[in-house]
Amino acid sequence: GRIPMTAGDGVAIAELDEKTILFADRAIYAVFGNGPDPSGANSGFGEPQPIATDVGCVDPQSVLLMPMGLIFKSQKGWQLLGRDLSVRFIGDGVERYNEFSVSSAVLMGDRHECRFTSADADGPTLVYCYEQGQWSAFYTGAQQSGDVISAVWWPALDEGRFMQLLSSASDYPGLMFDTPGQYLDGVGAGTATIAPIYARTAFLHASALEGFQRVRRA
Repeated sequence: GRIPMTAGDGVAIAELDEKTILFADRAIYAVFGNGPDPSGANSGFGEPQPIATDVGCVDPQSVLLMPMGLIFKSQKGWQLLGRDLSVRFIGDGVERYNEFSVSSAVLMGDRHECRFTSADADGPTLVYCYEQGQWSAFYTGAQQSGDVISAVWWPALDEGRFMQLLSSASDYPGLMFDTPGQYLDGVGAGTATIAPIYARTAFLHASALEGFQRVRRA
């Protein structure tokens, strides 16, 4: 089957349980059934079924399968397509970063996180903690430059590492990986730079008991 022209250009294809998800500019479709055999015959795919939503996908690199479904970036920000095929907005905490493109999406193997890198200069790596439903962001390099060409979770290194390939325009070009307990950027690449940590919260009303909230260490 085909998706209608009103859906816009095709952007990405992803698998979600027994369904094949088709992302277009302005719409999302689900295809049920089994695909063809190696010869291309005997296809059991059904017709694409529209998913009830008012968004599509604008960045193919943003699509990521995670325990709750598929995360993707739409015209209106970050969305989650659940396993029940419902779509909900989850990007309220990172709307100010919507201008940056996405170069890779990584499901972390040692924590409840999804990471989305950017190849844009000054583009951050966005981090979604799906256990808490909270976003954070970090930069690689002293000058807060993005330029991350790609990133993966590499299970073969120790107990697994988050690895990034940075462009020649970045502070630390080449292949870099996270080291647990290390808070310096560029170790082994010349002069290491401390990685500062900033926290942005809502207004804290310490005078009222109901204003207190738990602050978790990242």
